[in-house]
Amino acid sequence: MTADDLRQWQHRCGLRTDALAAQALGIGVATYRRKRTGHAPIGRQTELLCAHHEASHSRLSAALLGMAEAIEELARLTAAPVDADAAHKVVQVITKVIDLSSAR
Repeated sequence: MTADDLRQWQHRCGLRTDALAAQALGIGVATYRRKRTGHAPIGRQTELLCAHHEASHSRLSAALLGMAEAIEELARLTAAPVDADAAHKVVQVITKVIDLSSAR
């Protein structure tokens, strides 16, 4: 893993600050910045932690969206139009949260 790979990982995971990225990896901010700028080596442990964090982030996003869609479908099947509208809004909100988190 290169410093550029680490920067891309931070972006993909929506970690807006070095402090958030460092926290996700369980290392100090100064250490993270040295790795991100290429001034410190990025070991196998850091690479594995990055992969684990990214996979967890993806699974959580997918699970939240799946639950929201299931709620929407249940409301539709029970022919409860008010509840269906509310469920649809839940899907929109969760989608927006996922989009915002990915854009960070």
